[in-house]
Amino acid sequence: MYIQSYQVHNVLNVYRRQLSHSKSDHPQHAGSHNTKSDSITISAEGKNQSIMEKVAASVLKKITNIEPGSSFGQEMIKQAQNTEKDLHTVQKDNAFIFNTIVGNNEKETRSIAVDNSQGLMNRLDELAKAAVNRKSE
Repeated sequence: MYIQSYQVHNVLNVYRRQLSHSKSDHPQHAGSHNTKSDSITISAEGKNQSIMEKVAASVLKKITNIEPGSSFGQEMIKQAQNTEKDLHTVQKDNAFIFNTIVGNNEKETRSIAVDNSQGLMNRLDELAKAAVNRKSE
């Protein structure tokens, strides 16, 4: 899944707002009227977890509630279409392409068809047997 930079910025803005609200809720007055019976202490880790859950819920809500006519919705449709085109292009190239060095340090490009996995398995078996034979000698 590809996450757009503006989505990351939205998440950070929501997180920043959550932090600023939590700080403004706790006034820094020396003569506060809170007694021990009125106050509840929550660990910093618990506060962070709570904020992260709220931010995640907010982000999911923003991502899933897309208006069809909005520019964001149009952009998402274009990206989805481009992704489908890219997947179609990748499906045409069903080969594993790799380079080998042969002879006098010459590079040679080879490929193995992904659809024909039996050829690849046979070659891997040969290489494994050769490695075992070298170790036993």
